[in-house]
Amino acid sequence: QFLNVFHSDDLQNVLLLLNSGQPPLDDINVRKTIIHAINKGKFIEKELRNLQQSVDNVFPLQAPYCDVDLTPTWGYDLEKAVLLSCDGDENGGDDDNLALALGLGIGLGVALIIMIAVAWHFITKSKKLQGELELKAKESAVEA
Repeated sequence: QFLNVFHSDDLQNVLLLLNSGQPPLDDINVRKTIIHAINKGKFIEKELRNLQQSVDNVFPLQAPYCDVDLTPTWGYDLEKAVLLSCDGDENGGDDDNLALALGLGIGLGVALIIMIAVAWHFITKSKKLQGELELKAKESAVEA
């Protein structure tokens, strides 16, 4: 037998990483504002028909040694995002960054929808190709 096909669960996450080393994302409140402004659950419900789950980890929980519950987690809370974006100093320095963060959070939410849709497309295509490969392997086995 020349071909062995093994299947496992998909080990991947679709995620959006924020570079916290550069302004304005070097401010934790700006990052929290962005995180609170993105409704991951709504994207998963609407775009993925609840076939995926929300993640807070960089690596999939199914990957070895990655089934760790990280705390704290910051979920969608638009009210909190707006409040965080209003907490700037009297000089207005942080207000600009936090207003930018709120806008980025909402805008990155759209980008997240696109990333999830692209990932879903490739997952579906991969499974279709796996099915075709299995069929060809069976046909080859029958011919031999």
